[in-house]
Amino acid sequence: SASRPVLVAVSTTFGMQRWSRFLTVSRQRSAPSATHTRLACLALLCAAAAAQYEPLQVHLSAGPKADELLFTWHTQARTDTSSVAYGSTSSASKVVVSGGDQKSFFLPASGKLGNYTSAFIHELLVSRLEPDADYFYRVGDASLDVWSEDKYFHTAPWEASPERPYRAYVVSDVHVLASSRTVMAKLAAAALAADTRADLVINQGDLCYGSGNQTIWDAYASTIEPVASAVPWMVMAGDHEKDSSSYPYINFNARYPNAASNASGGYLNFWYSWSVEGVAHFFALSTESSYGNTSAQYAWLVRDLATFNRTETPWLVGIMHRPWYNSNQKHLNEVVYMKILMEPLFQQYGVDFVIAGHVHLPTNRENNEGVGRSRVIGG
Repeated sequence: SASRPVLVAVSTTFGMQRWSRFLTVSRQRSAPSATHTRLACLALLCAAAAAQYEPLQVHLSAGPKADELLFTWHTQARTDTSSVAYGSTSSASKVVVSGGDQKSFFLPASGKLGNYTSAFIHELLVSRLEPDADYFYRVGDASLDVWSEDKYFHTAPWEASPERPYRAYVVSDVHVLASSRTVMAKLAAAALAADTRADLVINQGDLCYGSGNQTIWDAYASTIEPVASAVPWMVMAGDHEKDSSSYPYINFNARYPNAASNASGGYLNFWYSWSVEGVAHFFALSTESSYGNTSAQYAWLVRDLATFNRTETPWLVGIMHRPWYNSNQKHLNEVVYMKILMEPLFQQYGVDFVIAGHVHLPTNRENNEGVGRSRVIGG
């Protein structure tokens, strides 16, 4: 509709500052004394202790409201508190917000993979951010004065226009291959550039094919961090997120806390929604979970779509992993019953786009049957 704000969906195929005070050991021409040796050992111990609190795998995700972002990062040791310091310039005094939560998880041995205890995963929601504005920030622990390096993000507009469209970049089935790094480099070049800046990245499932392998999950987080620390990066469930049959989806949900899911009455990263006022209402569904008309997911979708207000959020965008429509013989009709049950709801509420992945083959299908229209973008 010409009257609606502009939303652009772009699909792509496919530190820490050390302690403020540290020991300096002077060089001596003579052999080091016992005192010098003790000082050197103490300096090494201080450095090792500092590394335990170093913020890693920094990640932003959308909050329940347009002026909110959820900050997530990891540390090897539990810190006194979780803090975000942010301001409009890198040199200006920053507002410091502390609190939030930090958790660790345990995954028992499975197959060739041994027992695993995760790092501490921090999450902190920051509110009252201005629209379409620059922010510089650090994450860490204000009480210990241990911080990440300065990072940057730019908030989305609350009302998009042809002059300032809302840009959502879409990437699926990322993996951690050499080609994955190539795609991420291209994504970063576009998503972080001023004239093509991303307001959102949607990763609609099969994040890294981790299957319980922590090295792969860590590699994925490091690969996406240049973009995910600057742009809200939202994840959805795919068929390769499961760690094991006994402990499915532990990494997927623990590593990527979801404030939008809690606020929308969803279920972890499986089904949930969030809105960008003046732009769009996004809702994610799980093709890997029960979706029958008596399921919790179906009941949630009915409730969520009933809250949709096209005056407040002109675009209605659905996201899932396995597509309802595709031309790949290998993946035909994988979720046909989900389509049969839920497509009437999509038509009833006039869903504008459905973004899917899984097939590794771009597809763009327009369905004009019945009320409304649904476009499927797969990749």
